[in-house]
Amino acid sequence: MTPPFYSQLQLLILFAILGMLAASVVNSRYAPAAYLLIMLFRPGEVFSALGAIRFELLAVIYLVALIVLKGRLYRLSPGYHPINKAFILFSIVCLLSTVQAVSVGDSFDYAYRLLFPLMVFFALVVTLSDDINDVKFLVVVYLVIVTYLSYLPLYDYLHGIGAIRAKEVLNVKGETGGVEGHVALANLMTQTLPFAFFFFLNQKGLAKKGMLAAFIGFFVTTTVATGSRGGFVGLIICGALIAWRSEKKGVTIPVLLAGAIFAASLMSSGYMSWMSTSFDVGNLEYSAQTRFDGLRHGIEMAAKRPILGVGLGCYAIARSNYFGWYLWAHNLYGELIGELGLVGLICWPWLIYLYFKEIRRIRGFVDLNPHVDPLYLTIINSCWAVLLLRLAIGMLTHSLMADVWYMVGAMLVVTSKSLEETSPEFAQAAEVRDRKPVVAREKSI
Repeated sequence: MTPPFYSQLQLLILFAILGMLAASVVNSRYAPAAYLLIMLFRPGEVFSALGAIRFELLAVIYLVALIVLKGRLYRLSPGYHPINKAFILFSIVCLLSTVQAVSVGDSFDYAYRLLFPLMVFFALVVTLSDDINDVKFLVVVYLVIVTYLSYLPLYDYLHGIGAIRAKEVLNVKGETGGVEGHVALANLMTQTLPFAFFFFLNQKGLAKKGMLAAFIGFFVTTTVATGSRGGFVGLIICGALIAWRSEKKGVTIPVLLAGAIFAASLMSSGYMSWMSTSFDVGNLEYSAQTRFDGLRHGIEMAAKRPILGVGLGCYAIARSNYFGWYLWAHNLYGELIGELGLVGLICWPWLIYLYFKEIRRIRGFVDLNPHVDPLYLTIINSCWAVLLLRLAIGMLTHSLMADVWYMVGAMLVVTSKSLEETSPEFAQAAEVRDRKPVVAREKSI
């Protein structure tokens, strides 16, 4: 059964993509948003005619040409921002891992399907977004498309269609757009919640607050509907992080309590008993045990292939070869060290470290300068909460190629550069930071 207005929504999203692609010639902020919709909506799969003409590839060619024609390539240089340098290095490591993978063809196909779109998306955000208002626009588009992705699974769940039952808990399958499986759907919902909540606190208009509150309700309901224990843990962590970081605790805590009561009202009688198994470390159920096995097997893969691992996207193949068990890692850290080896284990954490370093730098400046637009704080608080959330649930899911890691990185680059342009003091601090390696070399000479 198709949900009401579902076909019309799909057409509306397609028209939005086409309109943004056309408008990006005049205003470049629409280009990253258009590609974000393409990545998550996958129009080539929804509309067979677009798939036949390779619409998504044509869009990439057009958008990359736009970067060149607008003279924005310099923003991708390693010297433009430290995050750029770390992202480029990480991408090179991923590509090098494919040429020595246990299955080169499968690894390259995985890179083509997942890594290349992320590289394009990062490039588009960094080069074609000019300030924090462009970042805000991107976040709004992200909230809208994630809400769309929750619509079909949530409708099916409420009508008992296409759901699976596990331990007295009904799980929605969650296969929609760029999402495959109920765990991926739960992760998508929880990682979007910090954006929705901090932007809710930032907005002043009642209509905008109401819309963001509706988004939050959708995301919480869908997370509960997935029956994912990782999603349940994610909700708890997300609530704790938001409460910790929020500067409006008088508003935040009551809203979180109301959300908790709302979520509890959606839970069936067996739901909490099923969720409680997430915390019973001494008596792990099979599905939970596989998460720890994913880490252990990843370490053992790295022991066999220490430099660049078994190759990007080859965890399940290598696991089958080495341990007779074809299964993805279901553990971010096992996936990282298993697929990319020791080199990846250095490069990816360095990238994430630079994210937190930039967040701390921006927050420190904003705290000392109350005249700065509060939107800066909204953006970095959202990024901070999303990063910690994904790192925490990384023990429960493989997510190295999750788009949110690299969207956050690109957003931080744009946010930092925007603050440098509007605040000379922040720009001077950035110049000192960028000159430090040069000074060190001069001293060594």
